[in-house]
Amino acid sequence: MTALRLSKLTKFLSLQIAGISLLLLCSNLPAQQISFSFTANHSCEYAALDSVFIQNITAACDTTLYWNDTTINFDFTAIEPLQNLPKKPFEVFCYPNPFESQTCFVVNTVKHDNLFVGIFDITGRLLASTTVFLKPGKHSFDFCAAQSNHYILKISSSEYSENIHLIQTSGNNRNTVSLTYNGPDEFQETGIHSKSVKSNFTYSIGNQLMYTGFVHGDYNVITDAPTESFDYTFNINTSAPGVPEIGELTPELNQITWNWTAVDGATAYYWNFTDNFETATDIGNTTSLVCDNLYCGTEYSIFIWAGNHCGHSEPIMLTQETSFACGCTFADNRDANTYQTVQIGSQCWMAENMAYLPLVHTDAEFQSLGSWIQRAYGVYGYNGSDVELAKAHENYALYGVIYNWWAAMDGYVGSSTNPSGLQGICPKGWHVPGDDEWKQLEGEVDATYPYGDPEWDLQWFRGNDAGSALAGNAPLWADDNLINHSSFNSSGFNILPGGQRDQWGNSIAIGGHTYLWSATESGQPSAWVRAIYYDDPSVYRNPVNKQWGFYVRCVRN
Repeated sequence: MTALRLSKLTKFLSLQIAGISLLLLCSNLPAQQISFSFTANHSCEYAALDSVFIQNITAACDTTLYWNDTTINFDFTAIEPLQNLPKKPFEVFCYPNPFESQTCFVVNTVKHDNLFVGIFDITGRLLASTTVFLKPGKHSFDFCAAQSNHYILKISSSEYSENIHLIQTSGNNRNTVSLTYNGPDEFQETGIHSKSVKSNFTYSIGNQLMYTGFVHGDYNVITDAPTESFDYTFNINTSAPGVPEIGELTPELNQITWNWTAVDGATAYYWNFTDNFETATDIGNTTSLVCDNLYCGTEYSIFIWAGNHCGHSEPIMLTQETSFACGCTFADNRDANTYQTVQIGSQCWMAENMAYLPLVHTDAEFQSLGSWIQRAYGVYGYNGSDVELAKAHENYALYGVIYNWWAAMDGYVGSSTNPSGLQGICPKGWHVPGDDEWKQLEGEVDATYPYGDPEWDLQWFRGNDAGSALAGNAPLWADDNLINHSSFNSSGFNILPGGQRDQWGNSIAIGGHTYLWSATESGQPSAWVRAIYYDDPSVYRNPVNKQWGFYVRCVRN
């Protein structure tokens, strides 16, 4: 006899039961009483048991406990074997249960008796009843439900009573229930497993027992060889799901499609940009997520949890970079600053100065650190050491950060190659341009001298109008030759007159000119720089002491 076959007759499951107890008297000990009680945890919460199927493996017998016929009491002496206890005066078989709108039940009586048959709602209100005198044998009844979902069938005689929970799976349009006695019936049990006769269930101390507890259609099995009373708890579907695994990640310019594997037992998945489940978003049972409105060429990470009523898994972190196309706006993952980009010839440049500010130094600190070949950071016009206050300064948003050369290189030694290959202070995927990369840029935008012309190897002011072509935002510049040239702001490079910090830490020359570092050294104390002046449309090139504070532009790798 299997639990599956049993379920065809025992699916009138109840959500109301707090527990089920079976009281058995051991046959081989005088006046000894042993009890087994049963409760359940389902989906990590206390739940009512629908039924318990009990098998005595040793004695090859079984019985089933249903709501609300949940207790068996045996009163006997040591010489009375369990299997010879008197049977109940009648038994009830109901099929199907659960049912859609109508079900039938059979009462099997063992003697002449008057029986009360009643249908109650879940609150105990009598809905329909009949009292019939039944001869020994099987008697058939029909029950038609109304609009409720739960009913109680009560059958009682002068000495015994039995209740059965009836469950209607779908409502109908009837307003009243009906109960009909059909008379004696030859009940066919083919394919239907009735309740075991509890009076024939035997147990001796140490017998091997198997209990199967059912809740909401789920079940759990406990095996034991009990020698004394015991309280059993069925833990049914009570574990949180495992961690998902990474699936296919599909990047686009401003969008990423994330996929992960389904997890057994998970009823929902949650996601967040941070490792914080408390603020995560429930996305149901889907295993895919599309994040859009993202910055291009930017690395993103999300955290995914699998969850159910029992809790949630540890997170899995999915990491993917969006696609990049020069001209789009990307974000620096270190501080979320965003940068516009511009394609000039074969190079892709940031169209804004670097604004990464891990530290900030006063004027005096800037001078001192430079003399000891240490990194120094500053914001034009801010003389303090508070990073957040420095970022709040108007010149930070407009011009970015001033670095001495060691800060600009972020610990790297110089490079004279094209490309330089040195990330320096730049974000991942970008690098500080070498002297030759600046020459290439100048040759691309100048109206007279192309890249490779000896003009670009000269010092001081060189070229024709490259400075005007690279500069932008005329209102910030002093009114002179630079902004009045016809090529002004023609490249989209947008150099602004952010001034500089001299080797003594002073902020000077804002609105008049700006200097930018290269990654190429010129002797031990100096490195090559570029400068744009308000009164000259060309570009200035010269080596300058590394203690000075200039700006940084980055080139895409």
